[in-house]
Amino acid sequence: MKWVSDVDEYAPEGVQKILIGNKADEEQKRQVGREQGQQLAKEYGMDFYETSACTNLNIKEENCQNEEILNSLKYVRPGGGFQPTFTLVQKCEVNGQNEHPVFAYLKDKLPYPYDDPFSLMTDPKYIIWSPVRRSDVSWNFEKFLIGPEGEPFRRYSRTFPTINIEPDIKRLLKVAI
Repeated sequence: MKWVSDVDEYAPEGVQKILIGNKADEEQKRQVGREQGQQLAKEYGMDFYETSACTNLNIKEENCQNEEILNSLKYVRPGGGFQPTFTLVQKCEVNGQNEHPVFAYLKDKLPYPYDDPFSLMTDPKYIIWSPVRRSDVSWNFEKFLIGPEGEPFRRYSRTFPTINIEPDIKRLLKVAI
């Protein structure tokens, strides 16, 4: 399966194939704090990935180039010398003609968030990609949970609290044992 080989190629050695994504910048605008994702990852011995530094979904609010993201977190938002305990990935397009193959695969397997199958964007002016599909990632705060065998398990909307993913993580870990 192509997606699993991408994870194996780009993830640090020994990473479990359970990923939680959320937005790494603009803490004051978040629905869910990054600490919740880090807390779950630590509790279950997983690596935590911030995966939503996407170029066509930041609604023209991109804060920097790939090389500048870490310094932006450390000195600007949230600032104060912040050092992430999660792995940052490069920006990529998650929707439209140039969407990254990982997101194309995830959206094919999980075409909409299980907790909100209807919403795409609250304001159409923020849809800046083409073509537009219902399966598109609607905002930086959407999350995908991947099972231990590399299969997408569940997709969560931008309003779903990251900490509430815990029961699904426990379920997947029981299946993996």
